[in-house]
Amino acid sequence: MTLFADIAAYLFLIPVGVTVGIVAHEAGHCAFAAVASLPVTYVRIGIGAGVAHRRLGGIELHLHALPLGGYVGVAADGKTARLRIAVFTLGGIAANAMLLGLAAWLLQADALPSLPRTALAGFALVQFALLVGSLIPMWGRVNGIPFPNDGLQIVLLMRRRHSIDAYRSYEQVLGHYTPGRPPQTTDASSVLRAQLARPLWVDANARRDMLDALRRELKKDVMSPEERMLILNVLISLALISRDPIFYPHLDGWASRLAELGPGVASLASTRGGVLVELGQFAAGKAALDAVAKPEFAAADPFEATDWIMTQAFIARAEGALGNPRAGRSRLVRAREAIRANASFEVLRPLIERIDRELLPGRYQAPASTSISASRSGMSTITS
Repeated sequence: MTLFADIAAYLFLIPVGVTVGIVAHEAGHCAFAAVASLPVTYVRIGIGAGVAHRRLGGIELHLHALPLGGYVGVAADGKTARLRIAVFTLGGIAANAMLLGLAAWLLQADALPSLPRTALAGFALVQFALLVGSLIPMWGRVNGIPFPNDGLQIVLLMRRRHSIDAYRSYEQVLGHYTPGRPPQTTDASSVLRAQLARPLWVDANARRDMLDALRRELKKDVMSPEERMLILNVLISLALISRDPIFYPHLDGWASRLAELGPGVASLASTRGGVLVELGQFAAGKAALDAVAKPEFAAADPFEATDWIMTQAFIARAEGALGNPRAGRSRLVRAREAIRANASFEVLRPLIERIDRELLPGRYQAPASTSISASRSGMSTITS
């Protein structure tokens, strides 16, 4: 009977240990973010169905059904000191190490005689596994998008390939839409900054919340033209990469509006070409992309690099649809090489892999909601 009780307690404390370990890991990131003076903007605990969604001050908190992972987002850009990012990253590892040390001390001192030692050993084993899993540099996946664990993030920081190296301040990003003059910020800027800081690539709920928030801001007619270009470009990029069906009815309308706002911005012309390809107009899309495609890109400029990767991807898609998959795959090889330049570009890898699977003629089927007539009819609800 004692053996049975010990085994039952052991099996019970393993899931408890996972839950406590994950929560402590994310809390450690939050605590070390405060030490590093990095404002926390987003906390997610668990995977699967959402259980709770609250806003605590400036922090957006999401709780999901299965406590098998988490994410903490902070407000940082390329100007943020690398040491501060390292301190924040080590917070989760430190929390699990503290729990492991506590469990080991309780075992050694026999401080909880009413709790079977095997059960406490199971709790300690879970903390050890979480600690090792965080320390050994490796990639994980969230909704198909590769993400580095804490150990790999430290390695990438040391090699200057961390995603923070591709982040730029809000003003720097806006500057790409106003060549030759300083960008103009408005009363809407704080809302836009907050929305762009969310994990939009992996969280469908965040994308849809963002769409609602930006719809309200666009209706106010407060934003500067460059802010409108930025937001419309982000919305189109999210649609092209994620294929989230809620975005598709507006694709062509957004692209047309971009062309009106920034006729001289080359990256917006490539965005329009990508939309045409996604909507199945392969010859017209390829012609538009070929007109602005560059043979190389500035690796130090994440804006230009992202635009270059997406341009190569959609030219490749058009090549395959037009009967030249070999030329398309050659484009994808170069796009993959560019993605390896920095961890932040990994969000584009699912797009590359999807297009690679679709290169053979006849494999592509545009989603039913991507008809141009539907997208034009829905445009006014977003941009008016």
